[in-house]
Amino acid sequence: MLPDNVRREKQNPKKVKIWAYGLPMAGKSVFADQFPNVIHCNTDGNVTQLTGPVFVPKEKVVNGKVVLSAWENFKEFVRDITSGEHSFETISIDLIEDIYTYCREHYQKALNIDHESDAAFGKGYDVIRKDFLITIGKLAKSPYNIIMLSHLVEAPFKTRGGFTKTALRTPLSDKIANKLAGLVDVVARVYRKEIEHKGLIVNAHMIQISNEADIFGGTRLTDLHIEEMELNVPEFLKVLGLDIQVEKVQNVTLYGIEPTIVNDVNNQRVPEPVRAVPVVEETPVVKEEPVVKEEPKVETKKDVVDQMLKAEGKRLTARERRNLQND
Repeated sequence: MLPDNVRREKQNPKKVKIWAYGLPMAGKSVFADQFPNVIHCNTDGNVTQLTGPVFVPKEKVVNGKVVLSAWENFKEFVRDITSGEHSFETISIDLIEDIYTYCREHYQKALNIDHESDAAFGKGYDVIRKDFLITIGKLAKSPYNIIMLSHLVEAPFKTRGGFTKTALRTPLSDKIANKLAGLVDVVARVYRKEIEHKGLIVNAHMIQISNEADIFGGTRLTDLHIEEMELNVPEFLKVLGLDIQVEKVQNVTLYGIEPTIVNDVNNQRVPEPVRAVPVVEETPVVKEEPVVKEEPKVETKKDVVDQMLKAEGKRLTARERRNLQND
């Protein structure tokens, strides 16, 4: 049955789906550990600093024979956690690329191939990608907070101008990464930044939601993007407009760094206001003509005689003029 043709009001979800990635020891797992009633599905064994319960997907071996792969064990976890028969509110997958590796290894063994490309007509790629995305999709559609964690890799890419730049990405392929990004509300980068605090150089844990082409990230919850912010989970959720009460974890150190948050409209950076430049009226410059001083004329004996004769109305003869010039 079709719904009524009425516009709905925008609403932020009561539960959030976040994909956070970063280098080892950047603070990803501690970030996830602050969410309420969290259970960690952990693959790398780094759980000593976590306070929430931990599930580790692994092979089940009986009499030296693998009877259950790590991928099948993970699917059992997804089945049990999405059943709702528990008190958990947050599910953390740490690391999501390891879960994808479990899926690859399971089907490589099932299809008796060494690589996905060994299966004819792209069958290997299709069966692995399909099962992985369906399983993670079940988690994403469940009524819980979902926190997926990944490591960070640097990948070179070329700009339109032909220049080579380094992009910050997850280890998953673009096809898989874009599909997973479509299942979550936020893709954020977690990193450490050296700062000076009380005369000492310390590593502050930071989080970023970027809209730049060379940094994988984004959010569908707000027009804001976070260029830089301390890994303060309550404040981070507040910026996203989420009302989720987090648990206090003792091993999170905050240094009071001011966040840098930019407001975007239609994914375009809002330009800074143009400051008015005062107009200075120029005073016209009057160009002065150079004054040429006339040299005083030196009168000769001939000039004096000419003036006397002119006054008397007389003129000198040619001979008299020659005589005056010779004098």
